Amino acid sequence: MTHLTFAFEKTNMPGVISWKWTINNTSNPLFEEVVCYNQWLTYLFSERGDYTIKLELIDSNGNKNEITRNMLSIVKAEELYM
Repeated sequence: MTHLTFAFEKTNMPGVISWKWTINNTSNPLFEEVVCYNQWLTYLFSERGDYTIKLELIDSNGNKNEITRNMLSIVKAEELYM
C-alpha cells in the first residue's frame, strides 16, 4: 500500500474556486474511477498498476482548466529488482 497526497499550488490560475481530481488505473479495466472534490487529493493506492491523475479547475470567472498526467506505477518491492 502506498499513500500519496497531491496538490496544485504551482498553478498560474488565480481565483480557483472548484477542484475535481480523478484517479484511474490504466492497467486494470475493472478499477472503478476515483473522484475527489477537495483542494488536495490524498489516496491510498492498494492495487498494483499504472495510474493517471486528472485535475479539473474552475476559477471565479467560470474559466476551466484541465490536465491529465500518467503519474505513477505501483509495483511489488520484489519487482523492482527483476
